[in-house]
Amino acid sequence: MLLHLTVTALLTVVLMTVAGNILYLWVVGRAGRRGGESEAALVSVLVPARNEAARIGACLEALAAQWYPRIEVLVLDDCSEDLTNEIARSFEERVPGLRVLDGEPLPPGWVGKPHACARLAREARGEWLLFTDADVVHAPESVARAIAIARATGADLLTALPRQRTGTFAERLVIPLLYFLVAGFLPMFALPLARWWRLAAASGQYMLFRREAYDAIHGHDSVRDKIVEDVELARAIRRARRRLVIADGRRLATCRMYEGWAEIVEGFSKNAFAGAGGSSLTLGIVAFAALALFVVPPAGLVVALATGAPAGWFATETALALASRVALALAFRQPLLSAFLHPLAVLAALRIALRSFWLTRYGAGVAWRGRRYGAAGSETL
Repeated sequence: MLLHLTVTALLTVVLMTVAGNILYLWVVGRAGRRGGESEAALVSVLVPARNEAARIGACLEALAAQWYPRIEVLVLDDCSEDLTNEIARSFEERVPGLRVLDGEPLPPGWVGKPHACARLAREARGEWLLFTDADVVHAPESVARAIAIARATGADLLTALPRQRTGTFAERLVIPLLYFLVAGFLPMFALPLARWWRLAAASGQYMLFRREAYDAIHGHDSVRDKIVEDVELARAIRRARRRLVIADGRRLATCRMYEGWAEIVEGFSKNAFAGAGGSSLTLGIVAFAALALFVVPPAGLVVALATGAPAGWFATETALALASRVALALAFRQPLLSAFLHPLAVLAALRIALRSFWLTRYGAGVAWRGRRYGAAGSETL
C-alpha cells in the first residue's frame, strides 16, 4: 500500500509538472511577440562540425535565409575526415558573414565539442552568441524570434529543443523521451524563484548566450572536460545568478538527431552515464525509479487483468503516466503511439544507459564522431 501511494504521488507530481511546463513554454513564446529594441545587435551563429558532410549543407542553406538583419556565421571544421570543410566553404558567397575555420588537434583534457565551441567563441564578434549543431535546420525567423524572446524575458541564456524529426520506429519510440525528461522532471516555471543552481537543463542544439554572461562564466573553457557540456553551462549560468530561460523550439528549428536504432544507441550512450554525473549510485536510483513509475504499473495491470486480481492501483498509476505522455504528445505534436508505448521506450532507454555505464567504467569508453572518451571525458583514442 505504501509503495502504491508513493508511486501515485510521484506520478501526480510529474503530471502537474508537465502541465505547468506546457503553460510556461506558452507564456515564454508569447513574450517574444512583444518586440524588442529597435536597433539589431550583431548575432554570431556558431556551428561546430565534425564529419557532418551529409548535414552541414541544409544547416547553412537555412542560415542563409534568416530574416534577422545582422548575423555572422562561423563554422569550425573540427578535423573532419569527410567533405565537411569543402561543403561549408562552398557557401561562403551565399551566407552573410560566413567564415569557415579549420580545427586544431584536441588538447589533453578537452572533449571535442567544448573545444570547438571555445574556439568559435574566441573568433566571434557578436553581442549574442548562438551555438547550434550542424544537423539543425533553422526556420527563417529563428534568430529574430530567439533574440526577441531573450530580450523580452531578460535571458542571459536562452535554450530550446528544436522540433525533432523522426523517420524510423526506433526514433519515434525513443526521441520523444527527451521532451518527457525535461518537461516531466524539471519545473521550468519555478526557475526564476528557485535558488538551487543544479536545477537546470539545456540543449546544445540551440543555446543563445548574451556575450557578457558567456564571458562571465568563462564559457566553454569552464566545461572543457564535460561530455554533457550544455547542461553544465546552464548550471554555470544559474550558479552565477544569471537568468536561464527555456523556450519551445519547434518554431525555431528542426533536427533529426539520429537515423535508426544504431545511431540512437551510439549517440545516447555518449551522454547517458555522464548525464547521471558519472555516478553508479545515481544511475541505479534513476533506473529503479523509472522501472517503478513507468514499467511496473502497466505490467502489473496486465497481470491483474489476466488473473482477476485487484487492478485499481495499477490502473491509476498507468493512467497518470499515460496522461503525462499524451499531454506532451498533443502539446508538441508528437505521434500518440509513442505515448502508449512509453514503457517500451523506458526499457530501451535503460538498456542504452546500462551500455553507457559499462563502456565508460569497464569498456573502451564511449565513442562519438571518431573519438572515444572515458569517465572523465578525456579522449582515449
